Amino acid sequence: MSAATNTRFTPWQIIVAALSTLYAGRHLDSIIGLGSPEPLARLYSRSYYRATWITTGLDAGHATAMNIQPKWLRDLAAMAFSAYYVIYANEADDKLRKYRATASIEMLRTCWEKTSKNPWIRAITYFERPRLPVMRKMVFPRQGSDHPFTVYLYFAKPEQELGNQRELILDFPGGGFICMSPLDHEERLRRWAIKTGRPVLAVDYHKAPEFPYPFAIDESFELYKLIVDPKARS
Repeated sequence: MSAATNTRFTPWQIIVAALSTLYAGRHLDSIIGLGSPEPLARLYSRSYYRATWITTGLDAGHATAMNIQPKWLRDLAAMAFSAYYVIYANEADDKLRKYRATASIEMLRTCWEKTSKNPWIRAITYFERPRLPVMRKMVFPRQGSDHPFTVYLYFAKPEQELGNQRELILDFPGGGFICMSPLDHEERLRRWAIKTGRPVLAVDYHKAPEFPYPFAIDESFELYKLIVDPKARS
């Protein structure tokens, strides 16, 4: 039988046929129309499901690779694993379900900060971030503290017009006070600056657990007072 098979089919045809048979066996109910209905199918658009499908694959890939060293290899492996999990969405759901059952700070930061920490994703999404005349990171001291304020400024007009502005958008991006800097929200912040014509000041406040609650709230409120109250600047 083996000899007859080898003469009739090439090795790659045998591999494809075997994988196709395994896939059909695992998804037989869906193929013949007996799969369970998706309860949220009519509540969201196809583009929303497409976005969640890709995001789930990226999260599963980055979570799988988060313990690999060095960083350049981890970033590359995360993209390879993500490609696999985007194709095999059910495996991505299963992998993330296991990680979320014992979620750690490291796991959450790895998944949520992938758009700013992984250079491959930043390169792929480069053209999704509109260019602005003014994009600046600023660090200035905080009175009575060794930890300075860090902010990112976005402005869609020439820098010379900054001095004429009397309004700005103050944004405090993040994720649960434990991760995500303005760089993870950069596309939104840049588009806000373009749409509103106002300077957008995004605060990179210190995150827990390194800086426990309410450090971030106190820091953000002090920065707000510094901006709106001239007396606080003296």
